[in-house]
This record gives sequence, structure tokens and C-alpha cells, in this order.
Amino acid sequence: MRTNKLLVFAAIALLIINAVLVYLLWAEKNNHKDDGNRSRKKGDWFAEELKLDDKQKEEHKKLKDAHFASMRPLFDSVSFYRTSLFKLSKDSTANDSLVNYYTGKLSETHSRIAKNTYEHFKKVRTLLDSEQQVKYDEMIEKMMNRRGGPPGKPGDKRKDD
Repeated sequence: MRTNKLLVFAAIALLIINAVLVYLLWAEKNNHKDDGNRSRKKGDWFAEELKLDDKQKEEHKKLKDAHFASMRPLFDSVSFYRTSLFKLSKDSTANDSLVNYYTGKLSETHSRIAKNTYEHFKKVRTLLDSEQQVKYDEMIEKMMNRRGGPPGKPGDKRKDD
């Protein structure tokens, strides 16, 4: 019984975190709509930061496109399982096994997302020379330490150098 409560709590916490992340991504996307004042395309920051050559840019684009294509179904699954789980809250006859099923599927899917993202970062790193790899590692570390929105936003805990 205690394990079921822990699983339900973990699933709900993951769902809340996901909802906040989706909102932040959506809000960030809407804040950066092309209004004619932007001098560079979305994603160019990566190439500029690492000073990628044309071949590296092309290979990175291929990897990025393949990664997002493989991730889309996983994100769709998360959405489906989350919706299904919360529909159970309306059903007074729903049992713990259904809750456990959906929370288990959510956990499994989140695990696959994390592993796929890790593999993507690892593949991107192989495109880079040793100097670029050092900068890339710093960028990844900053991304992983980032809490909240852009630097300077209240609640931002990352340490900018």
C-alpha cells in the first residue's frame, strides 16, 4: 500500500513537472516569435557558440532532426498516459492497478526520453573537435544546472561564468 502511494506521488510530481516544462517551452516559443528583428534562425546559437563549420552544421541538423522525429512519439505517449491517468480521477471505481499501470508507463516513457536525449548529446559531441567538446561540455553542464527561465529571472539558480 505504501509503495502504491509512493508511485502515485511520484507520477503526480512528474506530471506537474512536465506540465510546467511544457508551459515554459510554449511561453518561450511565443516570446521568441519572429517579428522581423531577429537576425538569426532558431538553433543558430548552437552553431555560433561552438563555431561549427558547414559540415558540422549539416551533420548536427541531421542528428537534431532525427532526434526530434524519434522523440515526438514518446512525447505523444506521455501526453496520452497523463491524460488517461487523470481521467481515472473522475472514475470512483478506478482501481490501483490502473493507476499503477499508467504511472509505470509514464515512468518508463520518461526514462526512454532521458536515455534518448543522453544518446543524442553523446552523438552530437562526436561531431566536435577537442576545443569544441570542452565548450559543449560546459554548455551541457549549464543546461543541466539551469533552474527556471532565462538568466536573471527570479528563481534562476544557475551559475553563469
